[in-house]
Amino acid sequence: YISEDIEVYVKNMQVKKSGEVISLSKTELQLLIYLFENAGHILSKESILENVWGNDGQFVDDNVVTVNISRLKNKLRTDGIENIRGLGYLWTEKVSRK
Repeated sequence: YISEDIEVYVKNMQVKKSGEVISLSKTELQLLIYLFENAGHILSKESILENVWGNDGQFVDDNVVTVNISRLKNKLRTDGIENIRGLGYLWTEKVSRK
């Protein structure tokens, strides 16, 4: 996937920003891929928990979504993830598949 200056290589689980490799945890990578796959669509915390953490997010505090989104934004130095108050999160940039 490519979005602006962020590239995600799913096969080797690698993320680059402006050509520089960015170290993400497995969960952060899964979260980024889920956001990319649903770019332009608001994703509820519940949907993110279910699709990234599985098991309908059982045994996981929903605050974990907020924390991981924040980490992802910081690591990628991006404004592409928008918090839609009361609804969820939205990847605002265009995403294309390689």
